Amino acid sequence: PKPEPTPELKSVTVTAESKKLKVGEETTVTAKVDPTDAKDVTIIWTTSDETVLKVDEAGKVTALKVGKATITATAVQGEKKVKVTDSVEIEVEEETATPTPNPDPQPTPEKNDGAVQTGDNVSPMLYAGAAMTAAAVLALIQRKRRKG
Repeated sequence: PKPEPTPELKSVTVTAESKKLKVGEETTVTAKVDPTDAKDVTIIWTTSDETVLKVDEAGKVTALKVGKATITATAVQGEKKVKVTDSVEIEVEEETATPTPNPDPQPTPEKNDGAVQTGDNVSPMLYAGAAMTAAAVLALIQRKRRKG
């Protein structure tokens, strides 16, 4: 008796666990072939933009940067060389930054008897140091001029 002929591959349908990802997230794409009893079928995964989405041979998709890309499954049936494709578009969104609370907020100055605070809280020693440095530089310049 002749062996049962292998059913010929007619189509492949791609589905994604999630069609919206944030940068760094992963999802899985699956390929369902029709007929389901088609033998000797290989699925090849590709992405339309490797900078946005990466896909491995198992259908694991990783979001790399903001944008959209299409993940395509190409189903190839052995000796018959039947080839069918389907794809799904996945959008990658900006990763939302969670605001981190400031553990040491600056104290708000208390109001006091009508006194007005002006300027910033730069240490008077900083000004003294800057003035001394400027005076030293001027002294060196004058000494050099007298010798010159």
